[in-house]
Amino acid sequence: MMDIYAKLKLMGLELPPPPPPNGSYVSVKQVGNLIFTAGALPSRNGVYIYTGKVGYEVSPEQAQ
Repeated sequence: MMDIYAKLKLMGLELPPPPPPNGSYVSVKQVGNLIFTAGALPSRNGVYIYTGKVGYEVSPEQAQ
């Protein structure tokens, strides 16, 4: 079985470092086989990639 980081590298993908927290919250919570996330903003290198309302300034595909 391949390590997830090795598989990402083979695919030419690199995970960015996690952003600093914007408040006091739990960023990830696992309940059964589901994982819920909070505070994950659409940013790359500290710059927001997409801003605006879905369906107006941002397409549903971009929001996903």
